[in-house]
Formats: sequence, C-alpha cells, structure tokens
Amino acid sequence: MRGFLFGFLLCALLCGGAYYQFFRPQPLDPCRVCSTGTRCVAELCIAQAVPPQPVSKKRGWRPRATGSGTPQAVTSGTASPGTPGNPGSDSALVEAPPPPTVVLRPEDRRQQSVGDKLNTTEVINMEEAHLSDRELSQEDFDSVFRPRQGDILGCIDDARGDAQLEGQVAVAFRVQRTGKVSGVRVEAPTYLIDHGLLACMRKVVQSMAFPVSSKSQVVTYPFQLR
Repeated sequence: MRGFLFGFLLCALLCGGAYYQFFRPQPLDPCRVCSTGTRCVAELCIAQAVPPQPVSKKRGWRPRATGSGTPQAVTSGTASPGTPGNPGSDSALVEAPPPPTVVLRPEDRRQQSVGDKLNTTEVINMEEAHLSDRELSQEDFDSVFRPRQGDILGCIDDARGDAQLEGQVAVAFRVQRTGKVSGVRVEAPTYLIDHGLLACMRKVVQSMAFPVSSKSQVVTYPFQLR
C-alpha cells in the first residue's frame, strides 16, 4: 500500500512538471510591438538614427551685370514691355494720345453773315391775301422754334467740334403768309461757317411750319458760345 502511494505521488509530480513545462503561458515579448525603423533595447523600442538626406539648393536671383557695369536684380513675376521682335513678352498698355488742339487764327474768330437776303420785296399772291387777318406774335414763333432748338444747338456743336471758340451765333429767317420759311441767314464766327453751319441750320429751319398770318415776317434767334 505504501509503495502504491509513493508511485502515485511520483506520477503526479511528473505529470505536473510536464504540464508546467509544455502548457504554461509564454511571457509576452516587449519588442514585438516595435515597428520598422526602431530597435529593441532593454525591452524598449528606440528609433534608429536616419542619416541626413542631401538637399538640393534652389537657385535664387543673383545680380546680373549690365554693359555699364552696374548690377541689376533679376526678379520673377515682372512683365517686361513687349517689342516688335519679341511677341512672347507682355505688351504694356499705351494710352491713346489726346486729339490735337485746334489752333484758331484771328480770321477764324471774325463774325461773318451768310445766307439768303431777307429784305427783299414781298410778292403778294391775291389768293393768299385773306388767309389770316393777324400777324404772328413772339409766342407763335416760339411755339414752333423752341421744340427744334436742340437741332439748332446740334448744328453749332457739330460745326465747332473741338475748337475752343467763343462768340455769338444768330439765325434769322423769313416766314411767309402761308407759314413756310422762304429764307435763312446765319451770323457766326468764320470757323463755324467754314464747317457747314449754314447748311445744317437751313435744313432745320426750312422744315418748320408756322401758322398762317396776314403778312410775311422776319424773326431772329441769337445764341451765345461759351
């Protein structure tokens, strides 16, 4: 019986030793978590020294010598004016030159009267003698002329152009009994006459239609140039 117990205990010790030897939990490796580029020293992950990489230096601006020996800085981002032989360069904006100033001579400023004669003898048509028994008033003339005054001013502006001209312009015309304009005369500086003022005003005035009256009348409208 004693021998059986001794054998059982010996067998139990052997089985326990074998179990401990083969089935005990393995200790964790502290270096297994170290990644590439590190090394394990005393159960610590230490990064390995990486040799410095060569860095290429970018070329900056350097003074460039000119023919006179004075250095000039060459910078980027500044467009140089274009030249006929260098279409690739940006062209600088060039403002259009101002229009040439009109040089007036003394004779250009001289007042001149041109156009039709307005003091001619009136020929009365007996069929038109009794069209009306009243003369036209200033209000009658203004009611027709004033709406067309802008056209008259346009004729003056077109004739003057860019000339710095001052003076007086007057347009006179004869209105017949029937209300039609039979003659136009213009007094203005010679410069305006030479640049088509009479023809323009005559076209505007002759297109006006006034009320019938008892006789023909001459009316004048002055304008001041400033």
